[in-house]
This record gives sequence, structure tokens and C-alpha cells, in this order.
Amino acid sequence: MRPCLPLITALLLLLAGGPACAQTTSEHELRWQFLLGLTRFINWPAPPESLLPTQPQPFELCVIGQTPYSDASFQTQGIKVKDQDLQRHIFDRVLPTVTELEPCRLLYFADDLEDIEVNYYLQYFSDKPLLTVSSRSNFSRMGGMVQFLQVDRKLRFKLNLHQAIQAGLSLHPSLAKLALPGDSER
Repeated sequence: MRPCLPLITALLLLLAGGPACAQTTSEHELRWQFLLGLTRFINWPAPPESLLPTQPQPFELCVIGQTPYSDASFQTQGIKVKDQDLQRHIFDRVLPTVTELEPCRLLYFADDLEDIEVNYYLQYFSDKPLLTVSSRSNFSRMGGMVQFLQVDRKLRFKLNLHQAIQAGLSLHPSLAKLALPGDSER
């Protein structure tokens, strides 16, 4: 538990960011930093030995819908996630096929998507090790795993722990403790 203390402290500081933090960093920048930091508290299952790639694979973060995350200010070059190079895929003009999303490890849903579109992807990936994240209202109740919320001008999150476990993801216990009450209690 002790080696995780700096990570937990950093996450708490990020979550505690109030008005002073909001003046220097946009809400989208905070969410982007939180997305990247969140990956430190989650373990994805290893692929079967027969499917292990011979070359190091990137950590693929995918975004569906219109967000500022395609902007150059949200750099991925040189960023490592789980000792893998971060690679970002943006699907902001045309909805991707599930085949296009299969290599993704983290999938962020923009607010501009229709509920039926979000439900389709959440249903398809419900038992696959893909972390689903959004700030859409009721996202965690729809089956999404992490839902960002603004509470008292602070970035907070709800966690659908049941869905994450069903998908085969292993979450650090402190993540559930930091989540807002609600969907994490299932």
C-alpha cells in the first residue's frame, strides 16, 4: 500500500482542485489529466499467452464524439500508460464500428452523443476489458464505469464498480473510496 501513497495523494490533489485550480486549468484539461491518472489505479487482464504481441503495443485511448481532446494541447507524444506509449484515436465525425474500437483500453464518450448510441457501445463492450468514461448525465447508471461530475466547482466522479468487475478490470481499493456514493455501492 505504501508505494501507492504518492499516486493516491496526487489523485486527491487533482480531485480537490477548486476555484484556484480552475483559474489556471480548464475543466477539459483537468478531465484529461484525470483520465491519464485514473489508469494508474486500474489493471487490465493480460491477454492469453497465445495472443501476446511480439512488439510492444501502445495503450490506446479512444474518444467518440466532439470533444477538445483532438486539439494539439492534449498531447500524447512521450506519455506512457502502464509502461506503454499512449496513443489517442478520435472518432468525432463518424461513429466507429466496434471492430475499430476493439484495440481500445479506455473509451471516452462525449456529451454530444445520443443515448441510443452510447447504450449500443456499452452493451457490446459490457463484458470486455474496456474502461468506459464520460461526463454524460446518468452515464454510470447506463452501464458506464466512470462518470465525471462537477460538485461544488470540483471535479469528482462516480464509479460503477459492478460493471468494471464484470468487464474483468481490477481497481485499486482507494479508487472506490474516492468515488462519490451511489453507483459504486452496487
